[in-house]
Amino acid sequence: MELARQTHFRGYYLLNTDIINLASSATGDFAFSAESGTVWMYESEWYDSGQLVPDQVTPASDELPIVNGEASAGISTSYSRGDHVYPQQLNYDQDITATKFIKSGGTNQQILLANGDTTTIDSKISRTYNSSGGGWIRLCVFPAGASVGSPFIEFKVYSQYNAVQTIRLVPYYTVNGINSIYGIFTAPTKVSANYVIDSGVNQLFHTHTGSSTSAIYSAYVRIESTNSITIVVSDQSTYYTNRITEILTQDVVTTVSSAAQIPITYDLANGGCSTSAINTTQTGQWEISKTNDNALTINPSSLQQADHSVGLTK
Repeated sequence: MELARQTHFRGYYLLNTDIINLASSATGDFAFSAESGTVWMYESEWYDSGQLVPDQVTPASDELPIVNGEASAGISTSYSRGDHVYPQQLNYDQDITATKFIKSGGTNQQILLANGDTTTIDSKISRTYNSSGGGWIRLCVFPAGASVGSPFIEFKVYSQYNAVQTIRLVPYYTVNGINSIYGIFTAPTKVSANYVIDSGVNQLFHTHTGSSTSAIYSAYVRIESTNSITIVVSDQSTYYTNRITEILTQDVVTTVSSAAQIPITYDLANGGCSTSAINTTQTGQWEISKTNDNALTINPSSLQQADHSVGLTK
């Protein structure tokens, strides 16, 4: 059998036409073609059998599939079997670009959160922070722009010790970029006698990088030492929404670059002045009195006298 095989083997040829033009071909002859990589056989004429040349058959690989590697064309000369399995990749630290992410059972009225949960579109964005040592919280980012059109965003700050605080921000966009950030920042309704915010946020300010049309602004609040504080987006402009990004996405940080502060407003009408005190003084307030000659005298309280030793008289 092997002798017959050797007798009919006509050789290894570079081109298919070299085999087709072989002289004195007989039934049973066969040859190998480098051009097609297949075995050619003769039965009244030469034809491509489709069988791979024996030394061209690629062996199967016994290596495990590679996961989480750099893109490469590879140099292996073996193939992966059809039933090979890639290991599950649980961690990935690089950026992911995709046209969509789909959660089984989700609807077009839900938002997919980073932890796999969903929330409805009309649900307010909120986040709870814990920082026993205090720190700074980035509220949002106002990206670079080169045209007019200023959105607004409002936050409510809740803590276990103080009434709600309100923060309202408006970036002033111009054709030359962001000019500034305007804001309203209220203290809790009730504060201590020294106007100290024991828990909650006590400073609001903005920082920026770049200049002119490349300027990017960020808004921060400073928190006192607290076990828990919750910040909620209570209102937001429906116009120019792309000009408010990264809302409450950053953890508490311990340092922030130099910034411009937005003053805090104390609600003295509700939390500062007593409406029931008669013929007495209130710590931390101005002392107002009227004498028999109808002279009205306003004196700083003992809390303020170190800085203002002389009162006002009319």
